[in-house]
Amino acid sequence: RRYGGDAIVAAREGDPSRKKDDSQHSPFADVASELARAKISVELFAAPSPQHVSSMDLSALEPLARQTGGDVRYFPSFAAARDCTQLQAELRHALERQMGWAAELRLRLSRGWKVAKVQGHFAQKRTGHLLIANCNQDQAFTVAIEPEEESSKRASHGGPRPALCMQAALSFTDADGVRRIRVLTWASSTPARSGTDLVQAADLTAAGALLAADALSVARSSGLAAGRARLQTECQQMLQACGPSCREA
Repeated sequence: RRYGGDAIVAAREGDPSRKKDDSQHSPFADVASELARAKISVELFAAPSPQHVSSMDLSALEPLARQTGGDVRYFPSFAAARDCTQLQAELRHALERQMGWAAELRLRLSRGWKVAKVQGHFAQKRTGHLLIANCNQDQAFTVAIEPEEESSKRASHGGPRPALCMQAALSFTDADGVRRIRVLTWASSTPARSGTDLVQAADLTAAGALLAADALSVARSSGLAAGRARLQTECQQMLQACGPSCREA
């Protein structure tokens, strides 16, 4: 079974005529936008038979899930004897898991920092303000942040970087119809003094998720080879930025 963005990449790689991501030009893109505005989420289960795998345009359907906070579950060459139990389990889980509806996620950063990119399935109202038709226990979002231009200039001239604080506020309606809000506030420790300090302080799980999401985004638009090259380049850049002490560590 292929899941999420990996399903789209796998479907496209199997069709030589579609190496580019055409989801932005999908006939369902406008429908997905309307569904997001109406706060309706789409969970897409694609189970084509062996005879219809090549004719299913999964990348055209994908915006229905991506822009509404849903997911894509892809069972290529579906065979009931092999895949029926897994499909049933996936359907049951999607229907019975704990969820919140009409969700909005707002990201706030301290002065001197800004949100560069957010990866995940949502509709973006503006930078740092996400609309999610429903939120559930399986969702995850990766947030890339960077210093604002003025802060970067000061740091390049030997000045200190500003302290980093981040707040994520998720508002949603629960199963009882009660509007709730959950807030997470995080502050960084003192700035790292060396590349080794930076690596030792990094959350490897979060860093891996961010790198994977970025590489997958490139793979969706340009193919697996381009996604692989992006991942290798980013790893090399991190090692070069850390310097010899980091590479030795």
